[in-house]
Amino acid sequence: REISTQIIDEKNWNEDWESKLEAVIVNEDLVITPKNKADQYSDYKYLIKIDPQMSFGTGYHATTRLASKLLIETVKEGEKWLDAGTGTGVLAILASKLGANDVYAFDIEEWAVKNALENARINEISAIDVDKQDLNKLNLDKFDGIVANIFANILIDNMTKFANSLSPNSFFICTGILKYDKLKVLESANNNGFMLVNELSEDEW
Repeated sequence: REISTQIIDEKNWNEDWESKLEAVIVNEDLVITPKNKADQYSDYKYLIKIDPQMSFGTGYHATTRLASKLLIETVKEGEKWLDAGTGTGVLAILASKLGANDVYAFDIEEWAVKNALENARINEISAIDVDKQDLNKLNLDKFDGIVANIFANILIDNMTKFANSLSPNSFFICTGILKYDKLKVLESANNNGFMLVNELSEDEW
């Protein structure tokens, strides 16, 4: 069989990817946009500027958009929120913009933590504390609400921990769940005292 080779010029692939990234309009109120294109969307009620650096949470993934929509419906002024698996920090930033005055965000990846902190700075958000943490080993404080955009098996393994860290009459927003995993996540949530109030779906999520 024939084998051919091609020499590709060295380039900054991350910079090339970022330059092609477009804004994501989540709904009529919220847009998530690369910082260099933010001027085009200044009329949105909630404008989140990001320097994505390949982190999860650019708004392109359905789970980020779904969690954002639920946060808009849920967060109240003055609340304390947790963003578990923060990625770019978009959901933590949104919670703060919606009125939460204390937001704790964490991710297991060091580069995600640095990116989330940078994005908080870009959006002039100071009420966010971001840490590198492993959810399985982390002891959680009490929160008025939690958003967790992480895989179903991790949600299930930590459902009791989430339940125990929520104040009465508070909300747990969990995304990152494929439709095929919905029932087992819901069963775990019900077993820990949660009640399904609302659900959104997009594609297989």
